[in-house]
Amino acid sequence: APTGETPSQYEVLTEADPESVCRQLMGATAGAVLDQRSFDAVLQDRRDAWGQATVYGLSVAFADAADSWPESSQASSWSPRLLVNVFNGALHAYTNPVFSDFPEFLLAPVTGASIERQVDVIRVLLAQSRTLLSELDTVSVNGHLVSDPLGEPNHAVMELVRTLLADRDEANGFAAWIDASAGDLVTPHGYQLPISGIELSVEGLIEYWIGFAHKWGLNYLEDPLAERDGDAWRQLRERLPAECKLVADNLVSGDLARLGEHEGALDAVLVKPDQCGTVTNTADLVAAARGADLEVVLSHRSVETDCLALVHLAAGLEIDLIKIGPFQG
Repeated sequence: APTGETPSQYEVLTEADPESVCRQLMGATAGAVLDQRSFDAVLQDRRDAWGQATVYGLSVAFADAADSWPESSQASSWSPRLLVNVFNGALHAYTNPVFSDFPEFLLAPVTGASIERQVDVIRVLLAQSRTLLSELDTVSVNGHLVSDPLGEPNHAVMELVRTLLADRDEANGFAAWIDASAGDLVTPHGYQLPISGIELSVEGLIEYWIGFAHKWGLNYLEDPLAERDGDAWRQLRERLPAECKLVADNLVSGDLARLGEHEGALDAVLVKPDQCGTVTNTADLVAAARGADLEVVLSHRSVETDCLALVHLAAGLEIDLIKIGPFQG
């Protein structure tokens, strides 16, 4: 089961003994007739003892064995929009690493073109982005060589995004997205941007994002504040430009209660199935988000992009966007 590179404060990573888990699971289920929901209920009761990664892995295994993945009502005509990393900030220097405070700069098609068309266009964009970066000097950050576009780091990367789209027919067909992962920026007194070194209060970071979103016409802003600053999310949403959607990841962390707690402060929610814990919990969270009129984004965990469970869930639950990370070639 995947585990996150940047877990939220609500995640407790527990290691379970496989032999003990198997014995307990056999004892709890032997002779029972189980569907996905009843099997997941058995797992959920043991989540604290076994850990969410073990519980999620077992839930996915049951769905595979029983072929009990959610079913789409329009499977033949529906497909998600692909949300793909274009540049990664210096502390997350995996794909097209750049000198920036924020870990992910992403693009997503605005309209639902076919998956084949989306992949074709994104492949071209990724190839062109690598060409752009090849023309820049590099600098070492934590042992990683990253491309430095010069200037204020985060604005300079957005200029790269703008350049990447400038001469393309699809330039107006993409939504620009930043994942700030602000929980990683927290200090005892507020926040510190790790590359530029800027220190900001909660109020200062709100002002930073408002100016940034206006300047660049940002469409989505994911985790711009830490999960500890829940009240500030509402303030930020009220002041962001109307076209910029506020996306919660670690603020919700796959939990129905936290989703309800922050209803009205969000425009979209990132759903990581392993945070939800089970296939059933994932489906329930998606349904609740839709009931709250939120856009739903299904996501892998950091540096883990090949879990087929994500594809089954995205198709069966008719997810709006699927965050699949970068792909090569």
